[in-house]
Amino acid sequence: MKFIPVIMFLLIVFTHVVAGASINTRNNGLFSTTSHLWDTEVTGMNELTGGRHSLARIVSELNLYIPLFKDSNIVIANRIGGGITFGNTAFF
Repeated sequence: MKFIPVIMFLLIVFTHVVAGASINTRNNGLFSTTSHLWDTEVTGMNELTGGRHSLARIVSELNLYIPLFKDSNIVIANRIGGGITFGNTAFF
């Protein structure tokens, strides 16, 4: 029986750039009663170790806080978000 060496772990190094924006109109950070919070992030990655992996990612999330009545402490909260990735991603 012949032993075949297998490399299980390779060193892969990426450079990473992140930019983001946030709009926060919450009236209280812990118990918001009326407001919204919108976060958007753009990420770019490029492999430095000779591979062909590079990607760009855009992720956005919106949180809404709507009072049930005009001056009510009962609040309907909703969160929606999504993202998309472009490029040749690495699988780990």
